[in-house]
Amino acid sequence: MARCLQRIARFGFFGILLTIAILTLPGCGKTASVHGKVYYKDKALTNGVVTFVADNKTAGSATIQPDGSYAMANVPAGEVTILVTTGITEPTKSAAVTIPKEFSDPAKSKEKYTVATGDQEKDIHLK
Repeated sequence: MARCLQRIARFGFFGILLTIAILTLPGCGKTASVHGKVYYKDKALTNGVVTFVADNKTAGSATIQPDGSYAMANVPAGEVTILVTTGITEPTKSAAVTIPKEFSDPAKSKEKYTVATGDQEKDIHLK
């Protein structure tokens, strides 16, 4: 403890302020990259959008690729509701699969996930 206090004293008040500022920067160390695949009735969706919602705000979104994969970066850590919408986003993509509207409604979606910091994989299985 004494050694720690000596180091703080050496850097002085400016050092303490700099340390506090670095530790409290918005988003510093509190975000994640999330990737995975989206399935409906055990088949990969080939288009659409995955959206993570936290506190009634969009925390991240990503386009579903033709192989069913998605990837989003800088997602804030914490509990999210997962929304999935489908539809043809580009003329070259395959026909849209119709999924129940509850998967795109934040008030009705039962898909929840706790985002941790760092890189993680989250496959989404809609039934």
